[in-house]
Amino acid sequence: MQCQRHLLRANVLIESNEAFEEIHGIFHFTGTLVVYQRDNEVYHAVSKARYSTPSEIRVEHLSHNLLIPVSAYCPPWRPEFTRAPDPLPCNTHTKTPRLISYDGLHRGPQPNYIADSILDEVGVCEVLKRNPHSNIARYLGCQVSDDRITGICFAKYSSTLTETVNPGNYMKWQSRSVRRKGEDYSHLLRGVESGCELDGVGRTYEWYDEDVQFATPQNDFDALDEIRAWLGDESKAFRFDE
Repeated sequence: MQCQRHLLRANVLIESNEAFEEIHGIFHFTGTLVVYQRDNEVYHAVSKARYSTPSEIRVEHLSHNLLIPVSAYCPPWRPEFTRAPDPLPCNTHTKTPRLISYDGLHRGPQPNYIADSILDEVGVCEVLKRNPHSNIARYLGCQVSDDRITGICFAKYSSTLTETVNPGNYMKWQSRSVRRKGEDYSHLLRGVESGCELDGVGRTYEWYDEDVQFATPQNDFDALDEIRAWLGDESKAFRFDE
């Protein structure tokens, strides 16, 4: 959860996102999804209003307040997992789950999908920890509270991705090969890129095959082909519909 720390009176806003619905081929705004914390409990809610900044959100605007159980996003820690240092080093990025999609998940067959995805990602991180690669973030371990995983910790980069993979300001064909090498290596270890939430598995609207149901190495390679076409490779045709 990317905690923005805007106050909703006695509550703390954790994240917000605008929701849209496609009607006759046009996307229309339908509301603002909100995740907030009250005391030690986390809720998902909806506002019909649209905001310029998250600081404008008020608790009286919210409806459909849904309590999100801790078990849905903080899976139990396992002894075979690496535990992150406490206190954490200064240059640490802690990846926490986004809960904005929970309203749809809790009604489905996998209400704990977010927590299950975290366990899957930690498993991949443990493999990468034993097989490090310069193009893959260094995993430090799990952040744990009350024997539950609250975040996955990585060493923070000292530079941006562009600065790291393209320090010589290479043209597009040279710089793209670095990402391909990193993907090839993670696939070799039987790991596939994955986020913590249902709508964040490395997929962006118009840039992935909507019929795909499972994470596979080919998904990444197909997306790279789409990038090649977009960058001007005339030998490549766009694969995915707008």
